[in-house]
Amino acid sequence: MFKAELLQEIRDRFHHVDQCPYQGSRIFFENAGGSLTLKSVVEVSAHFASIPDNQGRDNPASRELVRVINKAREDMMTFFGVSEGVLVSGPASPWAAGHGAQVTPARCGTWRPWTSCLLPPLS
Repeated sequence: MFKAELLQEIRDRFHHVDQCPYQGSRIFFENAGGSLTLKSVVEVSAHFASIPDNQGRDNPASRELVRVINKAREDMMTFFGVSEGVLVSGPASPWAAGHGAQVTPARCGTWRPWTSCLLPPLS
């Protein structure tokens, strides 16, 4: 399917592709538990986790975090191909539904428990 060099280049971008730090050799065939994490995601997560502030405050660090969060939301809207709506994030859509989000087929198409969706503004 892939040339060996390309496959290795792809695999090198992830942590623990075929080796579990607790169980040894293991091949992960799914990512439901976050087993396949890009190294770049770990780096970016560490960067933001290391900032000694949070969004919503009146200082330069906080304003920068708000800018990054807003940019991420814009990027997700572009990714999903929508121009309006409310991004709901959480472990899964059932989590969102259990926390007051109205996830319905009318709003998300055919809803399945593993489906994420973008909700239109609630009136």
